[in-house]
Amino acid sequence: MNIVTTHHADDKIALEKCDLLVANILANPLMALEPTFSVLVRENGSIVISVILDEQLDMVLEAYRANFNNIEV
Repeated sequence: MNIVTTHHADDKIALEKCDLLVANILANPLMALEPTFSVLVRENGSIVISVILDEQLDMVLEAYRANFNNIEV
């Protein structure tokens, strides 16, 4: 059983749902990947995203509010 699995965005594999997704990428790719991330994270799972500049925070939050709740900054 895999406890931690890492994947690069260019990996051409079938991804399984996860309990925790961690993304350390820029704001524009984060917003573009939100639909993919929302499908990958299991119900009641968590996502941790980082490398967001203060001036980009509101637009990233807006992109994630539709499919993720209990957002903490």
